[in-house]
Amino acid sequence: MPFITEKLWQNIAPGLGKDGESIMLESYPTSAKLKEDKAAETAIGWLKGVISAVRNIRGERQIPPNKEVSVLFSEGSVREREFEQENRVLLCKLAKIASTQWLEDDANSPHGSMQIFNGLKIHVPFVDKQEMYAEHARLEKELTRTTKELEGINQKLENPNFTSRAPAHVVDAQRQKAQDASHKKIP
Repeated sequence: MPFITEKLWQNIAPGLGKDGESIMLESYPTSAKLKEDKAAETAIGWLKGVISAVRNIRGERQIPPNKEVSVLFSEGSVREREFEQENRVLLCKLAKIASTQWLEDDANSPHGSMQIFNGLKIHVPFVDKQEMYAEHARLEKELTRTTKELEGINQKLENPNFTSRAPAHVVDAQRQKAQDASHKKIP
């Protein structure tokens, strides 16, 4: 649509104090002229974090993208409650959420998955016992895999031939993998 843009510019430019021949010869506008909106950046950052947490839970539990979930929040600040209320439509649309609710006490939260974002606890409860048993089986499988991985890494690290002959960065990488696996194993 270059011709329409040029025609618009020719009509509007004199009112803006521009006297160039064509819009093609004008410099591209810079973002330095735009004002920063810290409140909007904070709200969008919160929204992105919560959506990522819900999507992570959905991915871990293999919840289909077209299936809506209920989300419970706890331990959030007053401002986070306001963010949730102000952005509920976007939050529900982008994370495929059916409903949201704030819990006053974690002790009353139903069984489900949880992620923490900046101190805010985000819960996605299980729909039924079958889903809970499937998640338990998945976690048991993950624990078994992590335990085997950790045992293999520890065998390498306990082998004096490996630690003395391997480059230092390889040994350090194995130690880091062992540390990560042991943290993953701890509930």
